Amino acid sequence: MLRNKIILLIGLCFLLYSVQANNQFKAIFDAGNKAYNDKDYVKADSLYTSIEKEGFYSTELFYNLGNTNYKLDKIPETIFYYEKALKLAPGNEEIIHNLKLANQKIADKNTIKTSSRIEDVVYTYTKRSTNFWSKLSVIIMFISGTLFLIFIFTQQLKLKKITFYSAIGFLIIGLVSIYLSALQHKKLTSKEYGIVFVPSIELKMEPSDNSNTAFILHEGTKVKLLNENDSWYEISFDKGQIAWIKRDALKTF
Repeated sequence: MLRNKIILLIGLCFLLYSVQANNQFKAIFDAGNKAYNDKDYVKADSLYTSIEKEGFYSTELFYNLGNTNYKLDKIPETIFYYEKALKLAPGNEEIIHNLKLANQKIADKNTIKTSSRIEDVVYTYTKRSTNFWSKLSVIIMFISGTLFLIFIFTQQLKLKKITFYSAIGFLIIGLVSIYLSALQHKKLTSKEYGIVFVPSIELKMEPSDNSNTAFILHEGTKVKLLNENDSWYEISFDKGQIAWIKRDALKTF
């Protein structure tokens, strides 16, 4: 019994912390929006970035970072954040439109994904704002635990039956929420592409500075990651052009 009470108390404390943290970052996000509307783009970028550094993320955050960097004429950063926003919201027409505008300002034209696979559509409709599913799973598990405790302590047979089956139902929903949270985290943290963050760079036939040059890419270019070692990425660009690029020249997503 004491163990259940301790677990319940820990869950409640975590829930309260999550709510407080969410309110804190919402306040910073709103302040960033105000700075953007006031055309203080440097301040807006600083506020949005401070949220990102804390590990909080959402389509809206990445989209706003893209817009802010576009206003600051930081095109590689603009494309990077629009691509991250599009990764969380595949097929979003507003993001695609802005990404096309940003791509007009770079030398090597990027291919923009405008269609969605079935799994992308499912993900788009199941995703929510910053860390939604992880927080929801905590809330649902807390409810399930509370119902289970009522089931243990109550003496009423009818109430025991109601709380038992309700606890099982919330437990199943909680497990689904945990799965969706893991799916969201995996999608965000997987590294499939990179954006060139140097003015121009020679890509090599092999992962060596002494290797022959395959071709040259410029800042803002999007490449697909194929392989890697400690210092180099093997990438594919455009219609299957494959070469090696220094790791520090790319920002991956």
